[in-house]
Amino acid sequence: MIELKKLAWIEKYLKGTKYNRIVEALLLERNESKQKDILEKLPTIEVLLAELVEKLKGKSVYDTIKKISLGEGKDDYVTAKGLSSLWTHAVIECEHGNKEFRCLLPLILEKLNELVYRL
Repeated sequence: MIELKKLAWIEKYLKGTKYNRIVEALLLERNESKQKDILEKLPTIEVLLAELVEKLKGKSVYDTIKKISLGEGKDDYVTAKGLSSLWTHAVIECEHGNKEFRCLLPLILEKLNELVYRL
């Protein structure tokens, strides 16, 4: 059986997106083994974050985010700028109908807030 927290996350962030058919199939499926198979077709936060970063290739924010992820950010201000830009691009993706990226908004904002309150 799928844990309730995970199911709530799926319904909140993936229902009504390009993954809607998979979500609907998951919600209707009662067989645990088949549920696990269906779950494997849905993205995780990590997969969505990687997908968003990949969409940014060729933009300056891509280089900044890559440096941050490798721990090579020049300073906290550069990191804040990179996270802020990443958050903006996630919002833009949602605005363009790719609402599966809305699950990244609180995550990125939380990281940005942690950083800003340390400055």
